Amino acid sequence: MNTITITNNEYGTFFISINGQEVADSSSIRRVRGFWNKVTKEYTVAKEFTKKNILRNPFIVLDFLNLTGTDTTTGLWNVEVNLD
Repeated sequence: MNTITITNNEYGTFFISINGQEVADSSSIRRVRGFWNKVTKEYTVAKEFTKKNILRNPFIVLDFLNLTGTDTTTGLWNVEVNLD
């Protein structure tokens, strides 16, 4: 089983780790939220990747990881949310 952990900092940046390794982050630049996959070096606009939506449906992160080149369609995935 793979474990995805979502954390944040005081500036509103979200950090995404898979099995303890940070693989992506999401922050707002000029009021546009983006999702940056550090492993694949791919970026996508992520307007709906907000704290409210993450708390409502943590598995939203799987969609953004797939959009940026990390395959989450196979295997078992557990999502842990540790937001302030």
